[in-house]
Amino acid sequence: MPVGISALAHTVRAQSNGLPVLLKLGHAQQLVAAALGYKSLAAYQASTEESAFLDAAAHAVLDDELLLERAEQLGLTPLQPYLPHLLKSAFEQHLPGLAVHQSHDALEDAVRDIVDATVLNHGETISAMTVTNNDGIREVYLPVDFEMDALPSPDDFLEIPIEGHVTMKPDIERPYVGHRIDVQATLMLARVGRVCIAAPVVHVESAQLDYDW
Repeated sequence: MPVGISALAHTVRAQSNGLPVLLKLGHAQQLVAAALGYKSLAAYQASTEESAFLDAAAHAVLDDELLLERAEQLGLTPLQPYLPHLLKSAFEQHLPGLAVHQSHDALEDAVRDIVDATVLNHGETISAMTVTNNDGIREVYLPVDFEMDALPSPDDFLEIPIEGHVTMKPDIERPYVGHRIDVQATLMLARVGRVCIAAPVVHVESAQLDYDW
């Protein structure tokens, strides 16, 4: 079944059992909307920044600040210490493939890790590394810069060109044939909602050993 705000709200309400205040379903919906970056459920429903469902979400930075602010407005202050964990748990229960990050910096680091891993495991990169007769990797330099606010609406995606390199530690006991692998790649990012993105896609265009040494 597709995952939307209603399913998440039901789970948040159920998990509030045993806490100082038992949530009403309407309040749970308001809190989920706040975690998704909206001041009210009505604002969420009117937004053009959201996909109909969250199933494609792979990474998220829930808006804990707005969540706690909304809880205070709804008279749910006793629940504030529990809410960030409660919302994170509900999202992860319904979307087991979703990685919930504590900050935008953590999300950007995760995307960079995906870029690095994709490049390092690409066939051209592996072949080039083998040619270098290396003693291990010295540096992976694949600069990626993006901000959530810069991502387009859910029906579009952002292409980020990447130009960088992977350098190896030369094995001094073998003939030197080069140590730097120049990389060109493209990172594709798609928004699922105000605080969620789909799984990043990385296309490696080339990974060639630099012989100009």
